[in-house]
Amino acid sequence: MKTHVNKHLNHENSDFITQQEHEANLRMFAGVAEQKLIRHLVNTVSDAMIIVNAAGIIHLLNQAAEAVFGYEPAELLGQKVGLLMCPKHAHTFDIYMRHYRITGQNHTSSLKKEVKCVRKNGRWFYVEFSLNEIPTADGVLFVVLIKDLTQIKDYEQQLRQHIEELNQSLAQLHSQAAMIRESEALMRGILDNADEAIIMTDSTGTIASFNVAAEEMFGYHRYNIIGKNVAMLFTQPTASNNLPERLRESVFSATHNIGREAVAVRYNGAQFPVFLSVNQTVSNKSSIFTGIIRDLTQQKKLEKETLSRTLLEQKNKEITDSLRYASQIQMAILPEKAILNKYIPNHFVFYRPKDIVSGDFYWFSRKNDKIFIAAIDCTGHGVPGAFMSLIGYTNLNKIVDEFGVNEPDIILASLDQYVTASLQKNNANSDFREGMDLALCCIDMRTHTLTYAGAYRPLYIHRQNGDVIEEINPTKISIGGNTEHIHKDFQAHQLQLQKGDRFYIFTDGITDQFGGKDSKKYTSRQFKSFLQSVQQIPMDAQGLTLETEFERWRNNQIQVDDVLVIGVQI
Repeated sequence: MKTHVNKHLNHENSDFITQQEHEANLRMFAGVAEQKLIRHLVNTVSDAMIIVNAAGIIHLLNQAAEAVFGYEPAELLGQKVGLLMCPKHAHTFDIYMRHYRITGQNHTSSLKKEVKCVRKNGRWFYVEFSLNEIPTADGVLFVVLIKDLTQIKDYEQQLRQHIEELNQSLAQLHSQAAMIRESEALMRGILDNADEAIIMTDSTGTIASFNVAAEEMFGYHRYNIIGKNVAMLFTQPTASNNLPERLRESVFSATHNIGREAVAVRYNGAQFPVFLSVNQTVSNKSSIFTGIIRDLTQQKKLEKETLSRTLLEQKNKEITDSLRYASQIQMAILPEKAILNKYIPNHFVFYRPKDIVSGDFYWFSRKNDKIFIAAIDCTGHGVPGAFMSLIGYTNLNKIVDEFGVNEPDIILASLDQYVTASLQKNNANSDFREGMDLALCCIDMRTHTLTYAGAYRPLYIHRQNGDVIEEINPTKISIGGNTEHIHKDFQAHQLQLQKGDRFYIFTDGITDQFGGKDSKKYTSRQFKSFLQSVQQIPMDAQGLTLETEFERWRNNQIQVDDVLVIGVQI
């Protein structure tokens, strides 16, 4: 190393400095005590910092630089800073510094870029490299700030810790005006690199420092706000324009970085939430307050959105739970499978609600040798349809089981009266349009006579020896539906069936379902064709095949309505 030094002592761009030059540069720090304070301040910086002269010779480095590069101070002091960089970037740095020495003009302000560096152990890594000029009484020094990008995620925490350390040293620096003036550029660079707003005041609340983040947050330029009272940046009762002592009680009520939320005011008068953390330092009986302010606008917005979403999810869960419970009640009113199997062993029921609760339901009753079965489609689906189904179920039971009505056409007429009366019970002038369509069959199991009456829902029949699906047309009138002014005469059809004959009643959900390659309705024609195609298989197999056919046709499209199909073999 000594030979290498002697070789270049007389070179214009010497890689080393003489003892006299070194002493001259040390005199820039105004004494040993001042050097210690500068060294202490530099060592509080969380990023790596190296101070070099115009030749790029290292005069001072902080502990972060030692840690980043793995060198002891004695190994780097007096060396060119380029030895820490890859050759390409070291050459670029030398060009900048050589230009400064020749011209005296500073063109280094734009030198802020990613640089490839090397540690003492030989490992390469990338840093963010920036260069700042510090004029002093005896010359110019340059502060090289090096941000290790491998630890960028920890930068904010390191910066907050560093600001605390700076605040702890602030009282001492306040009494040393000369040092503050020489260090002002360095201090300003550090504060302006902070992500959070930092405001410094005296004990009266007069603003002494206002960093770049504070300018962006509040909308003031520092030169327009320094010297004014910090109370103007906060709302009442956050701020106080009264006694200076109120500063700690209001704006800075939470000292020692305990922090609290407050409401701040921008230049345009807009109010916004902030988190305020304050540190108080005392020097020569004078207090300096440093406030670190974080804008909570986005955080509060997210909290509000999260709360709204949570409340909505909770409300949706409550509604869904209620609907599931209502579905259990609705399923309880449907005929039990065991009862149907007992009295009509050869049958199937394909029941597919669109929502949790359904507007379609099927009804069954038995009186001596007569069996009643109906497929009912209430207005709408979901909750409105479910309520209508309860009205229909209750009144059908009343008409057939309590009053003993056996004729399907009379049952429909009675049901129409009861439904209309139920919907207009509390308001005679109401404009309820709810109602229901249904197909009702009464089978005399002794004589195999089927009596059918329908309100907009037909009856399909396949004779054992036939080759077509017969359609018995319904009366084109709905039950209820705000049509009490219309004379309703439901027509009954009586048919003589033979053993092995099959009949089908259904709601319109099956024929109205969109699907297929052209997204069209299934239609009654296709439904008849399907029923004709499954006449060679038992009724339970027909039900399973119908379910498969429905899913094939729907082909992942949305189900448009509740679906109910009942098939019975005599």
